[in-house]
Amino acid sequence: MKRLWLSLSLVLISCTGKTSKNADSTSAQKTGGPSAAASEFLSLQSFENCSVADSYIQTNIRRKLADQFAQQRSNLQYYGSGRGESVADSAAPTAESSEGGSTGKESAGAPGDFSKTNTQVAGVDEPDMMKTNGTHIFTVSGSEVQIVQSWPANVMKQVSKIAIDGMPRNLFLTEDNKLVVASMPRVAKVQSRRNAPWYYYDQYDYAMTRLEIFDLTNIAAPKLEKTFHFRGQYLDMRRQGNLLRLVSSSSYAQLPEGIIQYVDIYSKDGAVSLGDFDRQVVKLQAANDALIQKMTFKDWVLSQNRNWGGNWTGVSDDLTEKGALDCSKIFASTALGEIGLTSITSLNLADSSVDQVSLLAPSNTIYASEESLYVALNYRSWWWGWGSESGSKTFIHKFAYSSATSTAVAYQGSAMLDGFLNDQFSLDEHGGYLRVAVTDDHSFSGTYNVQGLPMFTTVNRVLVLKPEDKKLVVVGQTKDLAPGERIYSARFQGNKGYVVTFRQTDPLYTLDLSNPVEPKVTGELKVNGFSSYIHLIDDNHLLTVGQDADDNGRVKGLKIAVFDVTNPAAPIEKFKKVLNDAESYSWSEAQYDHHAFTYFASRGLLGIPVGGYRTSTSNRWWDGYFSELQVFKIDLNAGISQKGAIAMNDLYQGQQLEWDYWWGGSEVRRSVFADDFIYAISSSGIKAVNGNDMATAVGSVSFYP
Repeated sequence: MKRLWLSLSLVLISCTGKTSKNADSTSAQKTGGPSAAASEFLSLQSFENCSVADSYIQTNIRRKLADQFAQQRSNLQYYGSGRGESVADSAAPTAESSEGGSTGKESAGAPGDFSKTNTQVAGVDEPDMMKTNGTHIFTVSGSEVQIVQSWPANVMKQVSKIAIDGMPRNLFLTEDNKLVVASMPRVAKVQSRRNAPWYYYDQYDYAMTRLEIFDLTNIAAPKLEKTFHFRGQYLDMRRQGNLLRLVSSSSYAQLPEGIIQYVDIYSKDGAVSLGDFDRQVVKLQAANDALIQKMTFKDWVLSQNRNWGGNWTGVSDDLTEKGALDCSKIFASTALGEIGLTSITSLNLADSSVDQVSLLAPSNTIYASEESLYVALNYRSWWWGWGSESGSKTFIHKFAYSSATSTAVAYQGSAMLDGFLNDQFSLDEHGGYLRVAVTDDHSFSGTYNVQGLPMFTTVNRVLVLKPEDKKLVVVGQTKDLAPGERIYSARFQGNKGYVVTFRQTDPLYTLDLSNPVEPKVTGELKVNGFSSYIHLIDDNHLLTVGQDADDNGRVKGLKIAVFDVTNPAAPIEKFKKVLNDAESYSWSEAQYDHHAFTYFASRGLLGIPVGGYRTSTSNRWWDGYFSELQVFKIDLNAGISQKGAIAMNDLYQGQQLEWDYWWGGSEVRRSVFADDFIYAISSSGIKAVNGNDMATAVGSVSFYP
C-alpha cells in the first residue's frame, strides 16, 4: 500500500497545482489510452487491514470536497465576481493532505426445440425478466413471478405464482430446477391506492440486492430454499452452471452528516470575490476535516441511505453487517473519479458458499467471458485538475476466475481510456486479449474557433489490451474512425469485429483482429440510418435492428437488416425491412436490450416487441396505441418477410390494473419460440399462436383477469 499512498499524495497535490493545458490529453490521443503520468495510478491494490481502509476513505472524501471547491471556484472565476478582485490577488487554498432445457426429441411432453435467453457469450447465462425451460415460462409481473405451463400451447395455464416482498428485477433458471430471483427488498409499505403503479407508494432499499433461491421440484408450490442480502444496488449478474456472480454498484454521494460541500458565493453586494471565496474554503476544510477524521470505512458503507425516500429500517447485509467485512478483499486505486463501491459477489448455488471482492469505484457496465469478469465505468466530470475540457474517461477492471475455490476471483489489472463505451458489446475477450470499442469525445479536430481556442470532435477506435503488471496495457489499436460520429453498436466474433457509427449515415466497419498488436479496418459500408444491435447469424451474416434515416440523418423508422460480410473488404446490406409507414410510428425494446431480441435459428425466425401509434379515427388518443410481438422470416436467399404479429391490445384496452397504468402493464416485452409455436409475453399475460396461423390464438393466460 506504500505506493498507493505515495500516488494518492501526488494526486492531491495535482488537484491544486497548475498543469500544462491538455498535456495529458494530447499524449492520450496518440495512444488511445492514458498518459504516462496517469497510468501510474491505475493499478488496484488491496488493503492490509481495515485501519488502512479507514484512512483511505477519509482521504478520498477530502479529495472529493477539494474537487468540488475547485470546480465552484472555476465557475465563479469564469462567470465573474461582483466585487472586482482580480485572479492574481488570491491564491487557491491548499488541499488537505446458459439457462436449463435440453431440446431432445419432439414429444407431447416437451418441445423438440425452444428459444433461450439471447446472450453475448456462449456458455455464460445472463439474467432476464423472463426464463423458460421449454415446458414452462417464468416471468416477472409487478411484485410477483408468474409461472405458466406453456407446453402444449393449447392447454397453456397458470400453475403458480411467487409473491416477492420487494421489487423483482431479474431471474435465473438452472439446469437442476432452481429459480433465482434478484430483487430490491421492500422496507416500508406506505399506502395502497387503486389505479396507481405499485412502486409509487411502497418504499424499497435501492442500495441492497436480495437473492432468493426457489426449488421447483413441485412447480405448483415452489419452495424457498435460501435468501441472501448483499449491499449495493443491483447492476447485473452472470451464471455458469451453479456458479452465480452478482455485480452491485453504488455511487455514494452522501458524506458524513454536517459536512458542507459548497461555499455560499452570494452576499448582499452580489457574488463574492475570489479572495473571500478562498478564505471561506479554508474555514470549511478545517470544520469538515474534524468530522471526516471520525469516520471509519465501515461507517461510510453503512451510512449511505438505503433508498431515495430516507433511512428506513430494513434487512441486514449478509456480509458487511454481520461481521464478515474482509478489508483485504477490497481493492482501491488513486484513479478514482468519484466515491463509490462495486462488489463482485460469487455464490455457489450447490453449497451456498459465498465470496466477495470489492473495489472503491462505481461501475455501470459489466462484461463476462468464460474465464474473466470485467467491470467498467464511463465517467465524465471535473477530475484531478483536468477541468471540464478533458472529455469522457472509461475505467476498466479485470477479475479472473480463480482455481483456488469455485467462488474466488483474482484481480488482474486496470485501464483508463479516453472516451466512453456504448454498452457491454463494446467489450470482448479473445485469446487472453481484451478488445474495446470506444468513442473518444474530446479529440482535437485540427481547427480553432474565433477566439483561437482548439475545437474538439468525436472519433472512434478499437483498442486491444493485455494484462501486464496489474495494468491493462494497450498493445494495439485501429486508426481513428468516423470523426464527428459515435458508436451505436459493436460485435466481435473470434478474429473479426464489427462497429457501427452514425451521424447522417451508418458506416459499418469490418475489422481484422487476428494480429492483436495490429488490428485493421478491412472494409466499410455506408447506408442510411444505424444499427443499435448486431446479431451473429453465422460466420458470414449479421442480423441487425436499428433505425432507418434519410440523407440528412433524420430518423425515419424501425429497421431490420441482414448484412453479408463474406468478403470483409466489401460488406453489403443484403436485405432490409423498414417497419414504419405513413400510417404509423413505432419503436422496439430490442434496440437497447438484446434480451428482447429472439432469433430462433432452427426456424430462421426473428421476434421483437414493437410498440407505437397508428392513425385512428377515434377521439381517444390511446386507441391508436399498439403493442405487439412482430415475427419475421429471415431467409439468407429470399430476404426478410413479415410472418405476422401477436397483438396484446385485448389485455389492456378498457381496463386499468391495480398495480400499473394500462399503457405499461400489457406492453409486449419478450418472446419464446417452441417448435411451431410462438409466445408473446407481457406483465399482464401471455398469448400463444401457431406460427403457421398467427391470426388465431391457441392459448392465452391473463395474470389479472
